[in-house]
This record gives sequence, structure tokens and C-alpha cells, in this order.
Amino acid sequence: MSRSSVKHLSSFEKQRKQREEDYMSVMKKKLDDNLMKKRNINVPDSSLQQSQDTYLNNMNEIAQAINSSDSERIKLGVTSVRKMLSTERNPPISEVINSGLVPQIVNLLNRDDNFTIQFEAAWALTNIASGTPEQTKFVVSCGALPHFVRLLLSPNKDVCDQAVWALGNIAGDGAQCRDLVLSHGVLNPLLNIISASLSNLKENVNLLRNATWTLSNLCRGKPHPNFEEIKPILDAIPALLASNDHDIAVDALWAVSHMTDSDAAIDSVLACQDLVQKLALALTFNDSLIITPALRSLGNIVTGTNEQTQAVLNANVLPSLKNLLHNPRRNIQKEVCWMISNITAGTREQISMVISAGIIPEMLEMMNDAVFEVKREACWSICNAAINGSKEQVEYLVNQGSIVFLCDFLTNSDAKILMAILEALNNILNYGNQKAIDGTNPYTAIVEKAGGVDKLEELQSHNNYTVYKKSVDILETYFNAESDDEKNDEDLNFDDQNFNFQGFGSAQ
Repeated sequence: MSRSSVKHLSSFEKQRKQREEDYMSVMKKKLDDNLMKKRNINVPDSSLQQSQDTYLNNMNEIAQAINSSDSERIKLGVTSVRKMLSTERNPPISEVINSGLVPQIVNLLNRDDNFTIQFEAAWALTNIASGTPEQTKFVVSCGALPHFVRLLLSPNKDVCDQAVWALGNIAGDGAQCRDLVLSHGVLNPLLNIISASLSNLKENVNLLRNATWTLSNLCRGKPHPNFEEIKPILDAIPALLASNDHDIAVDALWAVSHMTDSDAAIDSVLACQDLVQKLALALTFNDSLIITPALRSLGNIVTGTNEQTQAVLNANVLPSLKNLLHNPRRNIQKEVCWMISNITAGTREQISMVISAGIIPEMLEMMNDAVFEVKREACWSICNAAINGSKEQVEYLVNQGSIVFLCDFLTNSDAKILMAILEALNNILNYGNQKAIDGTNPYTAIVEKAGGVDKLEELQSHNNYTVYKKSVDILETYFNAESDDEKNDEDLNFDDQNFNFQGFGSAQ
């Protein structure tokens, strides 16, 4: 998710929209890219699939066959192309494009008198569109798109299915192609196919799987599609999730995750037929393919307003999130920590729910034992709780050992997480002043014992001005450090002096 760059603002609701561009751009590439396009290697039980064993291998012979007036020769030629492009590895897509045959194959989509020719042509073009962006765009440039949309209404199920698949590959190429597909009026006939297929799932399961995957691609990409244009997809999601088909459920969940990546969609998702409860239920499955898009969807929602976050919390997700922290997949652990960090960036009541769920000790354990990417997100969770929490909540964090873990993380070189830790420590120490006995802040001794003072002093040579300044302020305010009057800031070699950081919420 990348709705905004780092915005550590004092407003609780704006704090939540932090780190998303930095964090989610990598995650989405890892988790989504392999789903964008797919080649059709084989269609089981298709009445139109050719059964002969003899195919043409020479492109000149294939061209002659496709350009002939004999339907059987045309069928042999286009089937031979399809066969070439359906190989498991290294299909000769470039060779077919360079042969100049693609426009002729596109024209064969008009053969309403011969479903087999239509089917084979659509299959060949589907596999060309599964290639590189340039190869996909070449299929579009040859005029295939309106033909595929028209074939969604084909009376032949196999032809319709292949058109659905082709449109999914084109939409999966990127935002430009996605919007082009939407502009050709694909959504209504596609939703009609889904509705009809759900009424007879057993016979239409392959068609419904492809249609759901294509729906997902219509929701994917940056910039986001116009939500009002894809909003009707939400009406189909509950029935797709109720289909009890694994592949359909996975792609339906990914469609929701793509939609919730946009602020405009979140309220509509929350209003959709107990969808949040279904997403929360998905977190209890022992299946990472189900968990991942459900977790992403819920994580996207909690980057919204406090009310939107509360709707997720009301679905009782916290016990599931706690369990998922022990999931063997690091990406899931990381996304759980990211989601919790956005919850602890919320209201004190929401922080209290996280504390009551027993998640804080789990976060601290993650900071101690997990791989760095997970540790970093866990650290954000603790920082946000310390920054936004009440005096009692901060005291709880201190009693759980948070100061030690935060001080350990001060050796990190990333300025954003360092600033979060420094703001967290500042807020903790500020509350410590309120607990002072005989003028002694009880939290300063914990920082000193954890080696925090030495690390704060080392940060005075950090090459980011904001980090340097905040560390100096903490040392001067709480540890009676003297500023070096002889050291002129202008002589320091700071990087990124205009670092865009607007501060966290102050202690209240």
C-alpha cells in the first residue's frame, strides 16, 4: 500500500498513514507480481480443443494455412500457433509476433460461425498477452480488446472462458491497460458471467476461477482505478467467498486487498455484507494463500480513520493477529506487526485493546528474536504505543522492558525508525518526570543501564540533522548533558537537512 509517504503527524488518525510507501512497495512486489498474468498450457475437458497429433511447425506453412479460405486449414494453422505458445518453457512469442500473424489471428475472433477457430485464436492471443508488457500491448494495438469483450457474450462457454482469461492478462499488465479494459465496458458482462456461474458452480468452476482472477486484476495497480467504476465488484465478493472453492476465495480476497489500498473504498468495504467479519475469519485458516490477502485487506483498513480501525477491532481480530505472530512465514509476521503498528497509532482505547490482548510482550519478543524486517515493524508498534499512550499505558510498556529494546535499536541507521524511537523515549522520559521522587526520574536509570545514553551520544554524529537534534534535546533535557557551545551546526556535515518529519503526538 502506498497511499502516502511517511507522515508522522500529531493527529492520531494521520499518524496511522505512516511508512506505507516505504514498506508496502516491496511487499506488494514480492506477493503480487506472480499473479498478474498467466499462460494457458491446457484446458481440461474442452469440447473445442483439437485432438489431432499433427501440427504445423514452419511459420511460412502456418501463415499459408491461416490465410487460406479453407476453414479446416485455418483451424490447423491457428491451432499450430496455439500449440507453440502453450509450451511449458520459453514459448516463441516474439517469433509469432515477428511473423506478422497476430493481426490475422485477431481477425479470427470474428468467426462466430466456427467456435473452434475462435477458441484457438483466443487461446493463442491469451498466451501472447501473458508475455512482456510490450507483447501484451502489441495484442491490444492489433485491436483484440473489443473482440474479447464481445466474446464475453459468446454462447460457447469455452470461447467465453478464453476471452475472460485474455482480458485478465491484459488488465494485469498495468494501470494503463487495466483502465483501457474497464473503458471497454468489461465489468457488467463479467459480473453477469460470475452470477450465472455461481448458480451452477460444479459445471462452471474453471470459468468462475478465471473470472474472479480477472476481477482481481481490474482492481490492481497504481494509480488506483476509479473506485466508483469498480465498486460493483464488491457486490459479488460475498458470494465468491461463499463458493467454498479455494482458488476463487484467494482471488476474491486479493480483489478486496487491492480495493482497500485506496482510501475511497474503505467505507464501502466496511458496509459490504459482513465482509470484515469474513476477512477476520480468514485469518484463522491454516493457509497462507488465504491469510495473506485477508491480512493485507485488514491492514489497509486500519491505516484509515479511528472509526475504520475500530470496525476491524470489533471483528475480534486481535487474538488471530497474536497467533499469526508465530506463523513460520516471515512475510506474514511482518504484515501482522505492520498492522499492529497502525492500531497502536490510534486512540488510547485501541492501544488498550492491544495491551489487553497480550500482544505487547509478543512485539518485544519479535524485536529481540525476529529477522530485521520483522523487528523493525515490531519496533514501530512499540514506538507508536509509547508516543500515543496514556501515562498508565506507558508505565505498562516500561514494566514490560520496552526501554531496553528501544535503546538496543538506537544503533539502526535508518533515520525514520530512529526518529520514532527518539520520540518514544522522549515521551517515556517525560512521563518519568511526572513520577520523579526527590527530583529523580525513575526511567532515566533504565535508559542509562541499557546503554541508551552512550547510544544517544553517538547519534550526535548522525548525518541526519533531525536525528542529531532530537538526540541532543533528550540528552540535555533528561540527562543534564551540556551542549557544546563551540560546535557550530553549520560546520556539521548533515545529509537530508530538510528531512520531512513533522513530529508525533506529544504526551497528554
